[in-house]
Amino acid sequence: MHWVGAGAGEDADTLPAITSEGAEGISVVTCAMNRTENLLSALRSWLGFTEISEVIIVDWSSDVPVAQSLREQGIDDPRIRILRVDGEARWILSYAFNAGFRAARFDKILKVDADLLLMPDFFARNPLPARSFVAGNWRTSRAGTGACERVLLRHPGRSVRGGGVQRIHHHLWLGRRRSVPSADRHRRPADRRGGQHDPPSGPQ
Repeated sequence: MHWVGAGAGEDADTLPAITSEGAEGISVVTCAMNRTENLLSALRSWLGFTEISEVIIVDWSSDVPVAQSLREQGIDDPRIRILRVDGEARWILSYAFNAGFRAARFDKILKVDADLLLMPDFFARNPLPARSFVAGNWRTSRAGTGACERVLLRHPGRSVRGGGVQRIHHHLWLGRRRSVPSADRHRRPADRRGGQHDPPSGPQ
């Protein structure tokens, strides 16, 4: 595991533990394995937001490295940080996202699938009150009821307490790093009009 591009000087072998600390801002965390075509389309939509402080992409052993694809497409933004994981034949989503969460440097985290295009009014439609989180619903997503049922914006402390997430049901979430006492009571449904999925281009 190693950083590529903007984060190349950082030590990826000793990622920090997930804590409640972080500078003010929003870290977008995503991961992909051979879904770069979708990722490139989604990434352009994320970079259009001044609210987003960094975009962490966990490249889980894609055949063509994500960093190479970004260079070929002329995508160069100092907010992009790519964490490359080599030698993994099997896609393990929870491992990939946990690495991204640990690398996040800001006090709010927006976890998104690599194919999710954010609409220009996403943050206006999905405000984040204190002691709350915004989440989609994976059950209704399976029923095809809207892209932002696959989003989560939250304080991630509760989800990742004890070292990491074992299973990830939310395809998008947004929240602050400190823990939420009651996940059900403080959950706010994501406005499904805030995003849409790019058509799939690969298996992951």
